[in-house]
Amino acid sequence: MRKGELPAAGVRLLIRGELYDASSGGRKVGDFFATAHRLSTPGKAVPQAPGSLELHTFVFADGTLVGSGVASSAAASEGEFAIVGGTGRYLGARGSYHAAQSHRELGGTGTATFSLRLI
Repeated sequence: MRKGELPAAGVRLLIRGELYDASSGGRKVGDFFATAHRLSTPGKAVPQAPGSLELHTFVFADGTLVGSGVASSAAASEGEFAIVGGTGRYLGARGSYHAAQSHRELGGTGTATFSLRLI
């Protein structure tokens, strides 16, 4: 896949970014890594259709959180994800979170927002 080319169904992607906490004035709190498997080609499915199956890893100084779910096929994808576990401070963590991702390679801003709900 070339830069600027939309990923077709079946393509695997690696995603990474830095995590900042908006409630603390934008302080960096960790790193984000993900793998995504495209389920549909952007622009060839309605934006609400399942677009990618994703595995997320949030790395903090005191442990990691792992989440999994399906994001929409829109270029600015959204989805509800399950927290499936963690390490360190987050050992045994569970819950869910909403992810809104605006991938630069798909014409977005290169930013994402995660709203976590730990139980």
